[in-house]
Amino acid sequence: MMKKKGIILFLSLAFTLAIRAEEAPRIEDGILDLRGGQLDKVGEVSFSGEWEFYWKQFLSHKDFQDSIPPAPKTLIKVPAVWNSITIDGEKLPQKGFGTYRIRVLLDTVSEPLAIRFGSISTAFDAYIDGKLINSAGKVSSEERNAKPGYFAGVSIFQAPANCFDIIIHVSNYHYSKGGLWNNITYIGKAEHIQEKWSGELELLLLLLGCITIIALYHIGLFQLNRTFKSAWYFALFCLVMGVRAMVVNEIYILKLWPEFNWILLVKIEYLTLMLGTISFIYFINDIFPSYRERFFCRIVIGLNLAGAFIVVFTAVFFFTKALYFYQFALLLGAGYSVYIIIKALIRRERTAQILIIGMLALFGTIINDMLYVSRVVNTSYLATYGFMFFIVSQAYMLSYIFQKMFKESRKLAIDLEDINKNLERKVAERTLEIKERNVKLREQNEEITAQRDNIEKQHQVVKHQKQVITDSINYAQRIQRAVLPSNNKFTGHLKDHFIFYKPRDIVSGDFYWFSTSEDKILIVAADCTGHGVPGAFMSMLGMAFLAEISRMPEVKTPAEILEFMREKVKQSLHQYDSNSLQKEGMDMALCMYDPKSKVMEFAGAYSPLYLIRDGEIIIHKGDRQPVAVYLREKEFTNNEIKIRPDDRFYIFSDGYADQTNGKTYKKFMVRKFRQVLVDIHKLPMQEQRIKLETTLDEWQNGGPQIDDILVIGFQV
Repeated sequence: MMKKKGIILFLSLAFTLAIRAEEAPRIEDGILDLRGGQLDKVGEVSFSGEWEFYWKQFLSHKDFQDSIPPAPKTLIKVPAVWNSITIDGEKLPQKGFGTYRIRVLLDTVSEPLAIRFGSISTAFDAYIDGKLINSAGKVSSEERNAKPGYFAGVSIFQAPANCFDIIIHVSNYHYSKGGLWNNITYIGKAEHIQEKWSGELELLLLLLGCITIIALYHIGLFQLNRTFKSAWYFALFCLVMGVRAMVVNEIYILKLWPEFNWILLVKIEYLTLMLGTISFIYFINDIFPSYRERFFCRIVIGLNLAGAFIVVFTAVFFFTKALYFYQFALLLGAGYSVYIIIKALIRRERTAQILIIGMLALFGTIINDMLYVSRVVNTSYLATYGFMFFIVSQAYMLSYIFQKMFKESRKLAIDLEDINKNLERKVAERTLEIKERNVKLREQNEEITAQRDNIEKQHQVVKHQKQVITDSINYAQRIQRAVLPSNNKFTGHLKDHFIFYKPRDIVSGDFYWFSTSEDKILIVAADCTGHGVPGAFMSMLGMAFLAEISRMPEVKTPAEILEFMREKVKQSLHQYDSNSLQKEGMDMALCMYDPKSKVMEFAGAYSPLYLIRDGEIIIHKGDRQPVAVYLREKEFTNNEIKIRPDDRFYIFSDGYADQTNGKTYKKFMVRKFRQVLVDIHKLPMQEQRIKLETTLDEWQNGGPQIDDILVIGFQV
């Protein structure tokens, strides 16, 4: 049905446009020839054509009675603005004044005639053979004396002769365009012109009444249902269009308030363009929310708001120059609306079908009016009817939506009534079910309470056991600390030293050892397998073995100590061969210093010795085998170093370099550890220990310690 209506509307429009207009007289070379009964044939004649134009001259009828006509004479097309023409190679400005003149030729002067005027920019005086018949504003050759004004209406007069002059003085100092620019300007028989003008006024009043009623109706709908925003937006659109209808074409507002401010009138005329576009876009978006394009919509609304801002806060002469900008914003809004409607049509939305019919009717009548003005068709002005049809179609569409909402609400009310009827039965069923569940919950609660009491008892047992274990480990820590060499023992035999010792747990798998025999000094840093309690057991074994081996007279070098240590570990842990399941052992760095020969001997099991000399770090690597059973066992290597003054030595476990950052979880790494030692090696040893500790704290950034830490630095 909607498709059939659309086809019928299109065929009707095509038939209307197919009717060619009769040839009507036109003004040529400043003469309008109405002889031969032209007015009886067409009723009215447009003032379009070639008028005589005299720039910066106010000429009277007497000036044209002289034998020498006024000069310079220019022919200008009407309707048109004078700042679009060129005289003597110079384009006319917007501001200025001039005289328009035509000569009218008639058969008879028996019947009264009438001229229908539209708005002229921006002040005029109209004369028939020197007699003033109408005016608007105040024309002047000087801007300070001019006053803008509009007039739209009919002036009736009696032709003074078969040949008479129509002279119009025009001045413009307030608008961006000047001259006879309006195409609603005609001459014809008074009865015909008056009747047609009255009919159009009545139609305008009818349109205003319909728009007002429809707007108030939809405001009422919105008040009843605030979620129905499309009714509010449509009401705003109707009100804006109603205001616009009063300030354009017939300018009906001047009939109500003849002294209405001209500047305010022009601002309202332009503002309604932008405000109408914005309200219609909001209306379309609310009708079809699932199809709207937020980005493009914001651009269109932003451009129209910018145009409105320009109109409100600038002078008429300035903001009227931006007409193309306002039209561009309007076209963007129209394009966006058509795009949304087409998307809805593709999905077969009923409301879109109603909306497109109204838009086709409006566009069709606008095209008809454009062709009628150009005398291509012989119809009449239909845009008012098209706009009324468009408004009514939108109102029908909103009524359809409201009816649909009402049906849905009624259906929900019926469903709610059915629910209420069955509510008591359902409540009783639910109450019984809840009671049964409460009984089960009570039983479960009692069981949970018993389990909680049992867990609490177990928790107390575990807590007691944990306390016993913790006390035992703390006691083991005191034992381990007591076995480790005291700091005073180092101080009496070394020039300077520090020990950075930080277990991960209460007890540690890292340990250090210091002893003297036969005037030699033995310094050891060891890292046992594991940490915590297992590592502590290994460290106690390691210290016991070192105490025993260091007193053996046959042991002379660090390498030999490591050999004996390996055998002791293998025997103690029953590591019979390389396939043994017991792989526990230790990494170890041993330094033995002879003060007489000034020679430092070193041997390492996976642990190196760092020597910093003259600002450079020298690495003495240990053997790549542990103090434990190993697949490819070999003898440990003994290194001899002839020391120099200010040599600084460092032995350590791998704990420092393996610490991770609390945020990135990256390891500190050996390369960075070496650089820190080089940077701080000239400081006193105790300050070096503090620097190592603060650097590591900053690196960890609150993260956990993942291994035992041991670093020993010393000078001999």
